[in-house]
Amino acid sequence: MTTAHTRLICLLGNPVSHSLSPAMQNAALRKLGFDAAYLAFPVEREDLPRALEGLKAMKALGANVTIPFKEEVFRLVDEIDPDAEVLGAVNTVIFRNGRTLGFNTDIHGTAKALEALAPDERNAALLLGAGGAGRGAALALIRAGFSPIYLANRHPERAEKLALDLGSQAESGQLR
Repeated sequence: MTTAHTRLICLLGNPVSHSLSPAMQNAALRKLGFDAAYLAFPVEREDLPRALEGLKAMKALGANVTIPFKEEVFRLVDEIDPDAEVLGAVNTVIFRNGRTLGFNTDIHGTAKALEALAPDERNAALLLGAGGAGRGAALALIRAGFSPIYLANRHPERAEKLALDLGSQAESGQLR
């Protein structure tokens, strides 16, 4: 039951009407007995800074960030987790003590999936996409020792930028 004590967690992006996140997250919150509601909010790019400020003012717990705002939110939060700093992209914002804290959980999700595969040898990888989630996946592949990692994107310049941005994290020739 939603009350005045129910906390807000949300998804910010555009579009978000197709997202299954509210159904999945609300089911998990109920199962855990956590008094919170997860809602998806479509936000226009020019409204994104005000949306974050509004959530902070309402003392929301946090927000997930999706297309097309992961790199933009990176520039809007007060503090950035070291992994998000490396990637230049934020997909999770926590509101704490009047501040916004930015994280990128794409790295950890990809790393867990790679662990589940448990390959005996680290071979080459092909990464399709160089946006916010692709950036996290690339860092997870680098840290897991895959080499070489081939980057492909609809816009080749984005793949090239990702290779440049993460070059300091990779061994010579690891990203292609």
